[in-house]
Amino acid sequence: MHPDSERLIELATQSLASHPPTRLVVEEDLRRHLEARTDIPAAALADAVGALACADARPWRSRWRGILYLATLLVSLPVLGHTAWQLYRFTGVRLWLWSNAESAAKSPDIPAGLKPREKLLLLGDTGAASEAARWKPLWDSDPDNPAYLSEYAAAYYKDHNQLSPEILAAAARIDPDNGWLPVLAAAGSMEAAVTLLPYTSKEKKAGKMQIWKIKDENRLREALAQIHLAAGKPKFTTYQAALYKQRISLLPRRTDFLSQLEPIVYMRSNSYAIIALLRIRHVLSADAQQCAARQDADGFRQITDDWMKLVQATTRSGETLLDLLVARALYTDSNLLTNFRVAAQSLGLVEEANRFAQLEERAKTDKEARKQSGRTSPVYELATQRGSYLTAMTLPVCSSQVANPPVITEADLRPGRYADHALFERAGSLFAWAMLGFCAGGAALVRFRHKPHVCSMSVRMLDLLRPADWAWLLSGGALLPLLWYFVITRLTPLGVREWSLKSTDCLQALGQFGSLVVLMVVCPVVMSIRILGTRGAVLGLAARRPWPGGLAVAAAAVGIPAFGAVIWQTNDRLLLYASLLLALAVLWLLVGFCRNIFCRRVHALRRATLARMVIPAWILGMLGFALAVPLHYAEERFWIQQDHLLEISAAAPALSRYEYDVTQILRAELLECIGQGGSSR
Repeated sequence: MHPDSERLIELATQSLASHPPTRLVVEEDLRRHLEARTDIPAAALADAVGALACADARPWRSRWRGILYLATLLVSLPVLGHTAWQLYRFTGVRLWLWSNAESAAKSPDIPAGLKPREKLLLLGDTGAASEAARWKPLWDSDPDNPAYLSEYAAAYYKDHNQLSPEILAAAARIDPDNGWLPVLAAAGSMEAAVTLLPYTSKEKKAGKMQIWKIKDENRLREALAQIHLAAGKPKFTTYQAALYKQRISLLPRRTDFLSQLEPIVYMRSNSYAIIALLRIRHVLSADAQQCAARQDADGFRQITDDWMKLVQATTRSGETLLDLLVARALYTDSNLLTNFRVAAQSLGLVEEANRFAQLEERAKTDKEARKQSGRTSPVYELATQRGSYLTAMTLPVCSSQVANPPVITEADLRPGRYADHALFERAGSLFAWAMLGFCAGGAALVRFRHKPHVCSMSVRMLDLLRPADWAWLLSGGALLPLLWYFVITRLTPLGVREWSLKSTDCLQALGQFGSLVVLMVVCPVVMSIRILGTRGAVLGLAARRPWPGGLAVAAAAVGIPAFGAVIWQTNDRLLLYASLLLALAVLWLLVGFCRNIFCRRVHALRRATLARMVIPAWILGMLGFALAVPLHYAEERFWIQQDHLLEISAAAPALSRYEYDVTQILRAELLECIGQGGSSR
């Protein structure tokens, strides 16, 4: 046996000096191994002896691992704290995602630091037991403000399904030219006045009119009187835009994705009392039926004239998209038009009957056209493929309401899309941080799988590695995969950032980021096997078949551009192939895990040493992902503030700037159609 062999055995087993019997057994095993290996170069023995001796002379060199672990902890704690805070804030906006967001007061961060009067304007009395009680103090703060009266009236209607005499008297006093509250009062009388008798789809298809039962003639006359009163008013406004302008300036400034959701939640929680206007269709239909029954042509002309005036006033004065959608629904309702047509025919009013028949036919045609245009318009295709999640959900719906929607470009959609991807990568980085932490924790627990002397020897085997080996393991195992991912996603067309997450159902983004995570788990293991196989070959620590690990690394690395190529090819087979590459790397990991748990005793030292080698690389990966979280967050903040399509501003009071633009176009189109006696698209 070579003279250096005994020296190597002595140095290698120094950690067992406190257990002489165990040391003797290990020394004997090493001696038998070295005697059986006649092909070991003398230089390799000398190299191993020198490495162990150098480690004993410089024990402080191993302290870098503790510094790395401490740095990772110190960086991760504030990141986790900020994430926990944002998750807590998200509980205030989750109602928007999973329910109807009934009250903005339930959102903890809307707003903070307001003056009492500003808080009253924005949230009302948040401790009130009802909606009416919540907004009554706002009106009391300025009794001559018609916008505050309208807000209180809408809340009162929501609670009581009618308006109080106090509200109607105040409306006549401070807002005599507005027909909104008289019509709302008429809508509240509908349920007590009339009820619809059974009306089958067969009757509707045959063009027969709905039959209404008059439950309370006095309430019906009262509702019709309110409608006639409102029809004579010069304006018809709910004051929502005026309130939006005051409130939007008080909302927190949009800085990130979450702060973008909060104003949307708030805006959606405001009153939608305008929808109650649709109830007057039933009152008008019932009176048209009565006029036909008693052959009252003048009465019929009066209600159709009131109907047209209300449609025109609502369209001219409508301030929000919902206002104009209600006006169009009132103008193009097929059941109402059918009742008007049948009543006109019964009264012998041929010209009116033909006009309502034409309106009825056009309304049906335009309704079908809107259904089709939603998924065929250029806006739909561009928004769903290149926009953010919110853009893809809202823009097509808005654009389908008009014949000539506002033009959008890819440049308009880029900020929102990039913000989505930044949010996705921020969440993915947190998941990857946790996954690498789980792997590092599992590797640390391997010591309990092996006997104490194996664990002690595995610590000593780390001294075989040179500083260059550790540098190569850390840079190649943790930093190189991150660099590869960012090169592919930022500098090549194979990054999924150029496509909407919604258009791909997140599959490509998940596959691409998942490939990165798997690569960062696999790569340190494979590199550790190769390094240990080189430095520890003299002690039998080399793997017999290391090549499957290289295939796993290649599969995970190729998976990153492969998943990006799926979008360009839109080929299910390519998606399958990319998934198989990822599955191959995961399978290698699972097999290695099982072999580590159930390995034979002869391989215990090698596997225990490998487990200790990969921990620093995985911890460095955790540090990299912890640092990536604030970088992605800064990227998200930058792009959110560049996204003007979904901006909520006092200059464009609506759920988004695009919705505001659609509202202006819809008003012009609807007024043109009404003027021509046609129907709105």
